[in-house]
Amino acid sequence: MALALGLFAAATLVVLWVAATTADGPILVELSATHGVHLHDVVVGVIAYSSAAVVVALAAAATAGERPPGR
Repeated sequence: MALALGLFAAATLVVLWVAATTADGPILVELSATHGVHLHDVVVGVIAYSSAAVVVALAAAATAGERPPGR
């Protein structure tokens, strides 16, 4: 559970950092005159969250059948 939380938190931070530090590329959604969602923001989000999901799924499959610590 901690691995999943950590990976998805890291993916969220990566997406937010990319969105905050870049402002080029095609705009998909204009939120205001100075803010919007760019294509590369979406691409980074898809890659980051997909990667986190794959790692969590692989870790879950590798530890299937093991008892959680403390139980």
